[in-house]
Amino acid sequence: TLLKVLEEPPAYAYFILVSSRPHDVLLTIASRCERIEFRALPDAILTELLGKRTLDAADRVLLAAVAGGRPGLALHLADSGRLADVAEQIGVLERALKGGLTERLLAARDVAAREDAPDVADWWLSWVHSRLPEHPRLAPVAGGLLELRDALHNSSVNRRLAVERFFLGIAGQK
Repeated sequence: TLLKVLEEPPAYAYFILVSSRPHDVLLTIASRCERIEFRALPDAILTELLGKRTLDAADRVLLAAVAGGRPGLALHLADSGRLADVAEQIGVLERALKGGLTERLLAARDVAAREDAPDVADWWLSWVHSRLPEHPRLAPVAGGLLELRDALHNSSVNRRLAVERFFLGIAGQK
């Protein structure tokens, strides 16, 4: 019935289908859609938007970096009380990048055990991506995080092995 409605919508109706993975949308549906790209907000604009919340400057900068230009995510993280958890997980990544094998494997164990491990990988990826212009040496870390994020969103993947593979694959990155 969705295809029929998309083929012959009522004159008053507009449908907006949103997907972070447009390549996964069925071709029969995608062929009936007009693609509109929504660009991420620059960190400076997102930080300014977050200025309307009672957050200190460092928290606004962190949220802007972790949200990756998505104001809805930034506001959700700020309003849901997860800001401290986000900051803690960014610290886990920083320590693992600076630490040795033991620190990386312990971080992998802890992150893999989290129910929200895919969210943590998303936070890490956005944070690293926001730092790339000033720290281009983080490019291999961003590449590894792309693979990790995809792996953690796949329910058939062993989370701990995926996170360990990420940390072992970026050994020596600081």
